[in-house]
Amino acid sequence: MLAILSLLQSAEEFIISESKVRIANGGVRMRDQPSLKGGVLRTLVLNEPVVLYTTSLSYTADNYVWRYLKAGGFNGWAAETINGVRTFSDPLPAQKEF
Repeated sequence: MLAILSLLQSAEEFIISESKVRIANGGVRMRDQPSLKGGVLRTLVLNEPVVLYTTSLSYTADNYVWRYLKAGGFNGWAAETINGVRTFSDPLPAQKEF
């Protein structure tokens, strides 16, 4: 548990910006670590709004690039693409409210 907390604190320390996006590939698992070994926090559904963080660090594990995000009250990780399909939409216009 300490390692997970340390990893989340590390990610938050390196946040550069955030974007409001939607899930473009439903069924994506949001994990507590940037790895397939990470525990599943929840499953993200198609078109679900999320906040995607851009960090100065890149996390690659299990042949995936992992992105740090916030969804449904949780902060966690999701793969950027799965089987060649993008997980996230382009950023939403600023006037969109969640």
